[in-house]
Amino acid sequence: KLEDRARDIEAALDWMRNKGVVVGDDQAPSEFSKVGTVPISRRTPEKRMEDLANIMAWMRNNKSESADPSGEFKRIDQLLPKKRAQSQEDRAREIEGALDWMRNTGVAPFEDSDMPAVSLAPEGDGVSKRTPEQRAKDLRDVMNWMRNPQDESLDPTGDFRKIDSILPKKRGQSKRERALEIENALDWVRDTSAFPGYDSENVSDFTKLGSIPVSRRSPEEREDDVNDILSWIRGEKSDSLDPTGEFKRIDQLLPRKKKQTPKSRARDMESALDWMRNNGVSSDDVDIVDKFNKMSSVPLSRRSPEERKKDVDDIMAWIRNGKPEEGGESATFKTIDQMLPTKQKQSAKDRAQEIEGALDWMRNNNVELDMDADVLAFQQQQSIPLSRRTPEERKEDVNSALNWLRNGKSEDLDPTGEFSRIDQMLPTKNGQSNEERARQIEGTVDWMRNQGIKSSEDNEDLPGFEKLSSVPISMRTPEERTADVDKALNWLRNGKQDSEDPNGDFKRIDQLLPKKKKQTKEERAREIERALDWMRNNGVAPEDGISADDFSRLPSIPVTRRTPEERMNDVDSISNWMRNGKDSSMDPTGEFKRIDQMLPKKKGQKPEGRARDIESALDWMRNKGVAPD
Repeated sequence: KLEDRARDIEAALDWMRNKGVVVGDDQAPSEFSKVGTVPISRRTPEKRMEDLANIMAWMRNNKSESADPSGEFKRIDQLLPKKRAQSQEDRAREIEGALDWMRNTGVAPFEDSDMPAVSLAPEGDGVSKRTPEQRAKDLRDVMNWMRNPQDESLDPTGDFRKIDSILPKKRGQSKRERALEIENALDWVRDTSAFPGYDSENVSDFTKLGSIPVSRRSPEEREDDVNDILSWIRGEKSDSLDPTGEFKRIDQLLPRKKKQTPKSRARDMESALDWMRNNGVSSDDVDIVDKFNKMSSVPLSRRSPEERKKDVDDIMAWIRNGKPEEGGESATFKTIDQMLPTKQKQSAKDRAQEIEGALDWMRNNNVELDMDADVLAFQQQQSIPLSRRTPEERKEDVNSALNWLRNGKSEDLDPTGEFSRIDQMLPTKNGQSNEERARQIEGTVDWMRNQGIKSSEDNEDLPGFEKLSSVPISMRTPEERTADVDKALNWLRNGKQDSEDPNGDFKRIDQLLPKKKKQTKEERAREIERALDWMRNNGVAPEDGISADDFSRLPSIPVTRRTPEERMNDVDSISNWMRNGKDSSMDPTGEFKRIDQMLPKKKGQKPEGRARDIESALDWMRNKGVAPD
């Protein structure tokens, strides 16, 4: 059945992942080598879907050469063994999978010396010298001989009988599967010019075979085991349904999965039980837990696919231009290129992707290249600190803090007093909603739990919360500030009338600010607006009795060097850049991109708000003489 076959494949795949075993690129198929990374396709899902569609079209058009100009589909179709009752779509997926593997490992379908064969035979060149038609005839001959083993005319050379006696029998194996096994071994014998026999040398050749551990139990027996375990789980894990106690011990060994169904749990337990039986391990073995090793996770890139594609293109251009030593990141590319081992017949694109992969890893792990130092081994970096509590638990904490705030900070809703103590420690923000305050309190609680810090009042180990320096950003939008400039300018042009300045802010600030020689009314209006904006941001009112001497005591009022119109143009440019998928052509200097990577994202923030944040940071950097680099 397809379901049984899927379980066999998954069991073999799981074993290989747990053992870190894959078929080596430059080795015979029977040799397994350790690998350090999970093999990931270099092609995008869209490209692979396109390949699959092309293969389907080729098969539906009777495998026309016009639909397969390179001949790759035909060649791979001949190499891969046929499966009984296989649909066209499954066959197409199999061909595309083999083609993708070849591209990732730098193997061409026409390079016979590098093409691995799926065979049960020992070491060899891996590619059959016989055509698929000849091998199909051999298979029919073996099937006929198996139906009439006494008829020597069906096996005149005696090869079928000799190979049948050499190959181990498999429980529950059908005649067709046995015939396929004999034909595979016979094909290998012919390719290696060997002759099958009973002598020890030939038998020892077969012992050198590397094999995927296949279950010794039939799919039917394994399905019975699943049903028995499922009955045991549903029967409240009764001892009468588990006389040997194996189910109970394995259930205690295997970690729980959140929201796992009884059927899924039963399959997990059966897989572990089957593995133990195949490896001669008893569930009573006290060291069994040590045999289950946790696999490391797949490292994820912090850079976007577009950024990584651009890096690959830059490296490709560097390789095609003869690997120059000057310009851009040539020195970085060269150093990584010298560190990475070269592969035979590796294309420029594959090499570029390999260099970019190492460069991306270094960026993710904050590893800097020392151009003058010897090449050192890559070391495992520390992981990003993650919360020890699940998202569901943290959400419950937010809801609890929110209920406490909404109910007047009742002590009944804060039995430990954590919310009250942290609420007193954290500074309040103007206009902050209860929801935002609850998230702030929960974030602090979570941080303290991860650091092993208690919020008790007499805890002397609790470090103080220091205020982080920040980029001074105006609380008013560019549109509002432009309107203030226009109002100040009208007030100046109309003889500084009180009707144009109902609050008297312009007049008081105008009296405070020193006059500049030959200063225009537009420049004076901007200066007044900047001082007024600074006061608003710092909670200072013009009527608070501030004097000119007070301004001299201030470190400096952060005043922008660009006009509101110029800043509005910058906001529009950033907005257009974001709407067009952050196109590099709309950010020639790369400033928008670098600042966008530096600034933290805000939940639910609109593109307009993000554009203003980026522009404010950019304006601050320009005023301070700081480059985004």
